[in-house]
Amino acid sequence: MQPTKKTRSCVPCHTRKLRCDATLVGTPCTRCVTNNRVGICVLVEHRRNKNPKIRTARTISSKEPQASTDQASNNDLHAESQASALVQTGENWRHAGLAELHNPVSQEVLGVPVQGGRPLPTHNAPESDIRRIMVEYYRDFNPLTILAEGLQQPRRRGLVQEDNAFITLKSAHEREISHLDATDRAYLLQRHVHDLPSKSVCEALVDLFFRHACAYLPILDHIKFLEKYRQDNCSTLILYALFVVVIPYATSPLIRSTGYADATAAQLEFFTRTRLLFDFGCERDELSLLQCSLLLGSFQHTFDANKNSRFWFSNAVRLALQMGLHKSDIEEEVDPTTYRLLRRIWWVLIQRDVLYGITGLESTRLIHDDETDVLPVELDDFAKDPSVIGHHNDLAVQLQRLCFQESCKLARFGARFLDLFQKERLSPTMSQVRELDKALKDWQVSLPQQLNILSAASCTYSDACIVTLHLLFYQISVLFHRTVCRRLSTLDSHKVAAYKQQLSDVTAQGWSFLRQAMMQDALCFAPPFIIESIAQMIAVCIETAQKSPQGVTQAHRSDLTVFIAYFEEMVQKWSSAKLYARMFQAGAVVLL
Repeated sequence: MQPTKKTRSCVPCHTRKLRCDATLVGTPCTRCVTNNRVGICVLVEHRRNKNPKIRTARTISSKEPQASTDQASNNDLHAESQASALVQTGENWRHAGLAELHNPVSQEVLGVPVQGGRPLPTHNAPESDIRRIMVEYYRDFNPLTILAEGLQQPRRRGLVQEDNAFITLKSAHEREISHLDATDRAYLLQRHVHDLPSKSVCEALVDLFFRHACAYLPILDHIKFLEKYRQDNCSTLILYALFVVVIPYATSPLIRSTGYADATAAQLEFFTRTRLLFDFGCERDELSLLQCSLLLGSFQHTFDANKNSRFWFSNAVRLALQMGLHKSDIEEEVDPTTYRLLRRIWWVLIQRDVLYGITGLESTRLIHDDETDVLPVELDDFAKDPSVIGHHNDLAVQLQRLCFQESCKLARFGARFLDLFQKERLSPTMSQVRELDKALKDWQVSLPQQLNILSAASCTYSDACIVTLHLLFYQISVLFHRTVCRRLSTLDSHKVAAYKQQLSDVTAQGWSFLRQAMMQDALCFAPPFIIESIAQMIAVCIETAQKSPQGVTQAHRSDLTVFIAYFEEMVQKWSSAKLYARMFQAGAVVLL
């Protein structure tokens, strides 16, 4: 009589003593899919029978039905590969309940690296091809940290996930829909979510990003991103978010080649597909989710009232804090290339958070400076990328990176300004005011010479970076002197008059620089967030001119006409410019 083959169950069902159909359908089993435990649904490894007679009998009997054995083996291989692929997508055990995390937690506390709730696989890939990322940062009073100390084990700073570029079991499309049921797959198919533009169009849009948007959003690893893209393993979520950002920089023929008549229609469709992928949980890698959220939170938009730019930026900050980007000690847990990337991402978040506060788009900051110890980005944080140097102008790339480094310093000044003046009932001391005033002036004086020169021949993306940097400086300076004059009204008349004169001088300088930049058309490649900065500067300049003895001059009126034309032109690219175009048109009726 042939012995009955024992059915193998998955770990969660085996732990709960529940019936499991993993042997029939593969992993994840039906019960784990229903209860959202696909990330830890792996088959239990049965112990080898110690009785040699029984073991020999089973071995002999298993050789008889060769076809059945081959089929079962194929099913097992399919189940294992499916589980491994799910692990590669970043589905980790932290989303599950504590009862099913017993083994992974024990391994993590004891210092055994885990991935997706199981020990990391061994491989012979080079160390440089292995990405180690912190997906959840543990603080000193985290229960896992306390338990590790109690067991006298080395402290783990968080849950570290390892991703090896050599272990790729599925394409991005297959990976992203592997956990969805038939209904969800059919819906996404109907919405053409994975119907990307042609290869040449995608490559052109990606090239636009690394030419223009990457200057103020250096949040992608250029080499690894292109490698995954060529292998058809690049996150579709990131691709669509990237397209949303770069479409305004695209030419009309390139936009039409995407299948849409204008930039607005293309942006809306690409955003809709990004949102669908996000809502259906097609991307489960924390770093990819962070990068996507930061891309969609980098400019003002209202494609979706519930998922506007504030939603995406807040989600990006949440993920960054969860991953420990605000702490420098994660450098010891992640690989060097990834740490440099995470530092750049963190300082993009700080810049955007400060800019939200300065422009008045948010009433409070999301990032607390006293809880972070990550130093500003330096040029060494940009890896030497041969593909960039060979593809783009080396000098232009260096200028972009230098501008980003200097913008990090300006973000620190903006953070100090908000910290001094955002509390209505507390006014800063004069020593604090003088220190910030001196810091701003010292920054302007010490600015590298190559960042003070604009190309007079034509508009380049390097010019746009330089112009953006100076406009951010004038924005902070103008707002600082205006706030000092308004809040420190109790000073003696001589000090008040001195700060009013400084306000008049710096607004005149900012107005002159803005006019020069527009005459040279140096704002054509400027980032979208500069629209709010320009609108705020123009408003303060008009206010200052109105209060001056000369009032609004004819030169101010003619310049205002130019500025209105700029906002009307920007409406074709960025929808956020529409509000300011209407605002200044209404103001022009009074002034002109």
